[in-house]
Amino acid sequence: MVTAITNPTKGFFLNNGVIIKICKNKKTGKTFVYLDDEYNGQMLMVTPDGTVKALEADLFTEPVEIDDDEEETVVGQGLVNDTQYAVYHRYHQN
Repeated sequence: MVTAITNPTKGFFLNNGVIIKICKNKKTGKTFVYLDDEYNGQMLMVTPDGTVKALEADLFTEPVEIDDDEEETVVGQGLVNDTQYAVYHRYHQN
């Protein structure tokens, strides 16, 4: 479903059954991978450079899920980069 690539409104299951959620920075338009719930107005995110940071939730769009059949397309199209994808996997394996 390519529509989720240009307008991410869905989510995708990784091979281990974990759903990946993404957010866009409202100012830059860059994609961040959502890791955990808000705490004190912050969300735990994987930045485009692969760093895990607690960032202010109001800087981002609401987290959206990417369909399981879009996993390879999402990475292949660069919506989520390889580093973000690897960090996300490691986070959910622990």
